[in-house]
Amino acid sequence: QARLENANRNLKSLRLKDLVNLPRAGQQSLDHFVQIQQQGIQEKSYFLVRTRFEVEHALEDVLQFLQNFPTDTEDTVTLDDDAVRGLRTHYGHLFYVALRG
Repeated sequence: QARLENANRNLKSLRLKDLVNLPRAGQQSLDHFVQIQQQGIQEKSYFLVRTRFEVEHALEDVLQFLQNFPTDTEDTVTLDDDAVRGLRTHYGHLFYVALRG
């Protein structure tokens, strides 16, 4: 549960990230602008991949927890495939929305 909360927190912080570094003032050459963008893209790509990885692993933890949840009988918990797909789609959508800002 803590991993999922952390993943949700990172999705929210993703909304606050600028994906393009625009110069503040003054004129810069195109080469300098491109260099700044390349550096920023490397840093932000790492954060995006790490956040996506974290969300996926947090979802897997939740699903594993649900499957192993103790019941009164010896039956195992079977998760509905459509519900699992819906949960993954929901978090995929949250990631997309976070990217859009």
